[in-house]
Amino acid sequence: MSASVPIGQKPLAIDCGDLSVRAINQAIRAAMASGSFAIRLLRPAARHNLGVALPEGVELQIEGSAGYYVAGLNDGAT
Repeated sequence: MSASVPIGQKPLAIDCGDLSVRAINQAIRAAMASGSFAIRLLRPAARHNLGVALPEGVELQIEGSAGYYVAGLNDGAT
């Protein structure tokens, strides 16, 4: 999947709150599948392994403390 953030697209917010790491990563993938390539994670609570293996064109913003291996193994995402 290679796409890019459309000009002027506001980030889709995902509230990590009580979600598991797997559920957060699934929500990121679902957002991409629906055409949102600018994604903002809220309240990540220092979870590890968020946003792993994202393709080129995805812009992931993290609002709060992130754990280890955030955005690891990405293929051009920022």
